[in-house]
Amino acid sequence: MSSEEVYTAVAAGDWAGALHAAHADRSDSAVSVEARRVLVDSLLGALAGEGPQPGDDHLEKALLMQHAGYLDVSGSGLDLIAETLVNRNRTLPERAARYARFRPEAEACRAVLAQFGSRDRVDASTEAGRITDVTGAPRAGLRSVFRSSQERVLFQAARRVFPGCLVVPNAALSSALDFNQIRGMLSREESETFFRALVDLIVFNPSHDFRAELFLELDSPWHDDPHRGQRDNAKERMIALAGGHLVRLRTTGQIGLAAMVALLEEAAG
Repeated sequence: MSSEEVYTAVAAGDWAGALHAAHADRSDSAVSVEARRVLVDSLLGALAGEGPQPGDDHLEKALLMQHAGYLDVSGSGLDLIAETLVNRNRTLPERAARYARFRPEAEACRAVLAQFGSRDRVDASTEAGRITDVTGAPRAGLRSVFRSSQERVLFQAARRVFPGCLVVPNAALSSALDFNQIRGMLSREESETFFRALVDLIVFNPSHDFRAELFLELDSPWHDDPHRGQRDNAKERMIALAGGHLVRLRTTGQIGLAAMVALLEEAAG
């Protein structure tokens, strides 16, 4: 990737392409720094009505890139991005509160967090450190980590089959793969997917510094959808490029714990 690609994408209003190119160009040269500055200025200008509007995903990625040190956005610019996300998502309190946490000092963000965010903060200090107890807001939405009963059964079975390992359900792909090691081999679409992708279950081995031993995905007829298949293929490719071991399990209907344990033992070899 080069700074020229940043300029080309910005000129075309291709925010996804511009952000991807800026993320891939790790150079600290004056040319690259200037390209990233133009990207930031153009993005903020678009929010002020001077160009094609960036989507929520683009704005969130810009905030994440700023946090990671890839972009240099001013305080007022961060306020504008975060407040735009909050205002666009006011009908979705949980999402609005998530965006507000990027910039809690901004006026719109502060208002949303006061209404929907965490409250009743209680601090205490010990010799080992400080304790901060944060109580959820009354309207905070909590849900199970499992999205289906079969995911729960898979987790229970994995704990039996891999008793000495850390078993994490619905784990972020980025928690187990090093993006910097494979980014040069990824397409733009795969790079965009990397930080959003989840794996049904990842087994981390404490004997190998808690690196991923096994990636497990539960398949269903829903995975036969072509669009879903593309995302599955991208996930498979990223895991393979990183040297990971992915196993897909497709059960014959709803199965119980004993059958899932047997299936996992067979998969683990």
